[in-house]
Amino acid sequence: MTYIGLRSDLPFPIIVNDVLMREALKDKPEIRFMEQDNGTVVCCYLISAEDTFNGPYAAEARGITFDQHGKIISRNLHKFFNLNQRPDTLFENLDWSTVVRIMDKRDGSMICTVAHPGELGSYSLKSKKSFTSDVAVQATKFIKSHNNSGYHELCSYLIEANKTGIFEWTSPVARIVVAYPDDGLTLLHVRDNITGEYMHQTELAILASKHNVPLVDTRSELYDIFETSAGVKRYIEETEGEEGIVVQFASGDMVKIKTDWYMALHQVMTFLRERDIAQSVLDETLDDTKAQLVGQGCNVAEINEIERKVVSRITEIADDVVFAWSEHKHLDRKNFAIKLGPAGENHKYFGLLMQKYSGKEPDYKGFFEKHCLAEEFSLRQLNLLQSVAEEE
Repeated sequence: MTYIGLRSDLPFPIIVNDVLMREALKDKPEIRFMEQDNGTVVCCYLISAEDTFNGPYAAEARGITFDQHGKIISRNLHKFFNLNQRPDTLFENLDWSTVVRIMDKRDGSMICTVAHPGELGSYSLKSKKSFTSDVAVQATKFIKSHNNSGYHELCSYLIEANKTGIFEWTSPVARIVVAYPDDGLTLLHVRDNITGEYMHQTELAILASKHNVPLVDTRSELYDIFETSAGVKRYIEETEGEEGIVVQFASGDMVKIKTDWYMALHQVMTFLRERDIAQSVLDETLDDTKAQLVGQGCNVAEINEIERKVVSRITEIADDVVFAWSEHKHLDRKNFAIKLGPAGENHKYFGLLMQKYSGKEPDYKGFFEKHCLAEEFSLRQLNLLQSVAEEE
């Protein structure tokens, strides 16, 4: 499939507004353009399957944001994958001679600037999907109260330049696995909103230094490990105390390499029952699981099928809710509740419908986890046979 607006020298599409992106993604029900209370529209996947990100526009559906007229106002990280997770990220299929940057993989939450007025003046901060998530609120308060005004100056500069600042928020109260003793907002990347191009490491370093903003650590000493797959294997197996690294190539594309130490803490190798796999889809940890299993010679076909089933069910629920809401949204709140509640049609997703009617994004995943997970996914042990690719 040819995507109009795709640059020949970069793997990213040119995006001025949402028109081409909406057209390219119209057949992906798991990807939605979600209207926010502040008038913006966030394009993001509800839940992902093996083939969700199989195109350049789909790879951008991780929180890319548009204003009410469809103009792009924020472009966070594109979707990239773990080493060995997919055929194109197998060690032998990557051109390690084109590596331009190796950086620490920080274990936090992505925060991006958005060219939309908010508490910070000409711009706002958001996490992947939300302006009002706990981590987005924490990061906003951090910049507002931080003694160093460099963050505000940097973010304001990037907004004027039509670029997005991409940070990692780490905090003792927002811990994932790795413990960080203090609140921190670390600059990871700067990305051009229209072309999707990532700022070169040298320019990033100059910007960060000028504004006294911490930049994610580079790991230049690790270039030698890519000379052989054995070198990478030693890094993965022997490194402790860190999540891993992100490797960026000259094209701008990236790959994640996570340590066994981190993976063990995350317990990804324990998700070997059908229900555990479904749960990891909801928790968005399945990328890690599959990469680890493939690395151990396992066939993940059955896991992919469970993933597809979860995605299909959640998108079905979302479609049912949107359809019923569209049919009855003209009613006032009381009559809407009477029509669709226990006294009326007793719609099976009534709680989600009331969230939708109230202007909130329905918690489809939470509903599925509470009402469908145990009923539809058993505790059957999966049969993880050695994959053909590993044998070859």
